[in-house]
Amino acid sequence: MKLGFEAYPGTLNLRLNKEDAEKRRLLETAAGILVLPETGYYSGALFKAKIGALDCAVVVPLVPNYPVDVLEVIAPVYLRGQLGLKDGVAVAVSVTV
Repeated sequence: MKLGFEAYPGTLNLRLNKEDAEKRRLLETAAGILVLPETGYYSGALFKAKIGALDCAVVVPLVPNYPVDVLEVIAPVYLRGQLGLKDGVAVAVSVTV
């Protein structure tokens, strides 16, 4: 409960354009909330974020060669349904670093 909410199972994966992928790359060296999973899984970093007024978090997997043009988002709700998202729709995510 490091984020103040229990995450809905699964992530919303967003495809980033080149400019946003460069911003996401900065998160790899920022001080996020470290997640240490069970043996056999990779660790990651969490960053508090918002989509509109909805609290969420960005997950940065600390995995070698993980694609920088993918942003994983978790929230206490099913984001795709809550926001009425369809494939290809732009989503603005504000990340706190």
